[in-house]
Amino acid sequence: METLEKSVRIINETPMETRKFHPVKFVVWLLMIGSGMLFMAFTSALIVSKADGIKNNAWLEYDIPLWFTVSTLVVVVTSILIHFAYNQIKKDNSSKATLLMALTMVGGVVFIISQIKGYEALVDAGIYFSNQEAKDIAGSFFYVITGAHLVHILLGLAILFYTFIQLIRKKISASKSIMMYVATFYWHFLGFLWIYLFLLLNLTR
Repeated sequence: METLEKSVRIINETPMETRKFHPVKFVVWLLMIGSGMLFMAFTSALIVSKADGIKNNAWLEYDIPLWFTVSTLVVVVTSILIHFAYNQIKKDNSSKATLLMALTMVGGVVFIISQIKGYEALVDAGIYFSNQEAKDIAGSFFYVITGAHLVHILLGLAILFYTFIQLIRKKISASKSIMMYVATFYWHFLGFLWIYLFLLLNLTR
């Protein structure tokens, strides 16, 4: 009993930032696991539907607009920017970290704009979200999968914005960098997820 009380006291006295299982990290990990399961389900459905579509001669082949390639380049650049921002905050250089975070958010907005432009190009090419024929489900999958990722990007931008405000308010430093860690890790996750989806959609279109 005495040993248990001692252990609890040690945990309570340990600064939140240095705990191995920080509550914020735990929530973000749960979010990423849930998101991963969702997109794995999308992947399975897409592969099965394409196989059935080809078998029944009802699968639409289409060209993915160049705007989505632009999105891919943007997400790579923003991942590099936020990585440097995290490195700067670990050096207690909050001014550079704040600038790099701002550039990352701008990149996130550019990503969203490029996605919207891509959807407009799809519509111009006659690829719609709704299905009039069985083969149109190919386009529907593209809208659903990229749209779901876009929702995650919006959440990621919200996290980036909150972290940016904390940086401005000097609430983040080398010793208190949990939000910077979470923002960086989650944005990297979204970047890798998009690259995976982009390759998947190119291989199954």
